[in-house]
Amino acid sequence: MLFHVSGLRMPKVMPADESRLPDATPVIGVAVDGHSRAYLPGAMQDFSTHVINDRIGTVPVTITYCMLLKCARVFTRIGATEPLDVSLGGMLQGSMALEIDGETFAQDAPDLPVEDLDFAETTWGRWKVTHPDTDIFVGRLLEPAAVGTD
Repeated sequence: MLFHVSGLRMPKVMPADESRLPDATPVIGVAVDGHSRAYLPGAMQDFSTHVINDRIGTVPVTITYCMLLKCARVFTRIGATEPLDVSLGGMLQGSMALEIDGETFAQDAPDLPVEDLDFAETTWGRWKVTHPDTDIFVGRLLEPAAVGTD
């Protein structure tokens, strides 16, 4: 089942010190070139947020999250400075499909025309300790009071 949903581009994020997320909240953490950002998998469950085309510092970073398989993958393109143009392409061979450069690939394909970046699947508390100057993508939960534990 193939379809096209453009990836979210340069999403709004909040500084760590404004987030009221519980420390045990799962996050996908990405650190590149001295900058870091966390992404809340719970905020990546809509078709419009399965693929996020972002930039951390000056490095373009695409985060993909398949909610069915509960798996993430993070990409960049060496030499690029603008966010990539990766889209959700539906499902392919039992995996989330990605559209990259006009072609469709399974998210877990080994031969994508982008480079994999290291990332951490961890908790918000652990990520903040290791990356105190981080910020976080929380999607529609952007209002700090909406994600608090009060």
